[in-house]
Amino acid sequence: MSDKERHDGAAVAEALAAYEETLGDLYAVYAVKYSRAADLWQSLSAEEYGHASLITDLGRSADGTVLFADKQRFHVPEIVASRRFVSDQIKVAEATHLSLVEALESAADLEQQAAEQRAYEVHDGDPENARRVLNHLRDESLRHRERILARLASLDRSHQ
Repeated sequence: MSDKERHDGAAVAEALAAYEETLGDLYAVYAVKYSRAADLWQSLSAEEYGHASLITDLGRSADGTVLFADKQRFHVPEIVASRRFVSDQIKVAEATHLSLVEALESAADLEQQAAEQRAYEVHDGDPENARRVLNHLRDESLRHRERILARLASLDRSHQ
C-alpha cells in the first residue's frame, strides 16, 4: 500500500469519526434542551462518541488502513457533507424552539441514513475486525432509530 493510499484511508477514518462525534454533539444538545428525554439523548450521545472511537481505532489498524483506502466505497466529500448537515441541525436546535417531537423525528431520520450509508456496508473480503466494526455501527444505528421511534410513540400515546 502506498503512502497516498494510507493517507486517503486516514482521511476517511477521520471524516467518519468526526461525523459520529458531531452526531454525539447533537444528541448532547438535545439532552440539555429536552430534559423529558435527557436519558435517551445522553445515552445516544455517549454511544455516538463510542462509535467515533471504534472508527478511529479501526482506522489506525492495518485492517482499517486497507478498508478505508477503497475510494469506490468511501467518499470523503459525502461524509463531510453529512457532518455539515448534522452541524447545521445543532445550530437549529440551539437557535429555535424545535419541539421534542421534531427533534425525535429528525434524529430517527439521521439514524436511518447512517444505517443505510455505503460506508457501513460489509463486503466480501473485508477483514474480520472491519466486518465486526461495520456491522456493529450499522446495527447500532438501527437500534438507535428503534429507541428514538419508541420514545416518539410513547409521546404520541401520552397526548391522546
